[in-house]
Amino acid sequence: MVDNVAKIVEGVAYRYATALFELAEDSRNTTEVIHQLDGFVSWLRQQADLARFLTDPRVAPAQQQLVLGSIFKTIKIERLLEKFLLLLAKQRRFALLEQVVFNVRYLQMRQNGGVQVYVTSARSLTPAQQQKMSAMLTNKLNKKVAVSFKNDPALLAGFSIQIGSKVVDSSIKSKLMRLQQMMRGVG
Repeated sequence: MVDNVAKIVEGVAYRYATALFELAEDSRNTTEVIHQLDGFVSWLRQQADLARFLTDPRVAPAQQQLVLGSIFKTIKIERLLEKFLLLLAKQRRFALLEQVVFNVRYLQMRQNGGVQVYVTSARSLTPAQQQKMSAMLTNKLNKKVAVSFKNDPALLAGFSIQIGSKVVDSSIKSKLMRLQQMMRGVG
């Protein structure tokens, strides 16, 4: 059930990202829009109270839009991005902003010949570990990579990496499963 909800949320974030990316391409301003989106998200991460306000379901979307409108008067961003962020607030989708940003970067990377990589680990990786893993994958694949990290305690230890249809699984769970299959084959 939880996996289904996560997939739906990822799908919604991807659709919003695709819409923003395509509109930015149409306006021939993709790089600038993505740069400004990254800057806005970085700034918002430092504004914890504001981020909570913009994602709080108890706050009316109209109030969230008013606050965003006043912010846009002080920080200048592309009108397209401004409208997009206001739409996220209106549709109560502002909590998806981080996933939207990830997907926009993915779309840009794919357009530039990059690849999407999913890393699942038994424990959450620290930002330093995530950065090291991303750098290693970029080096090994000799391509730009967009890496999505998640954790799954069921792996027990280790991690699995999915690149397209290929999966490299070095988790204890998969090793135990292989050992169990080998033991069933004997005798």
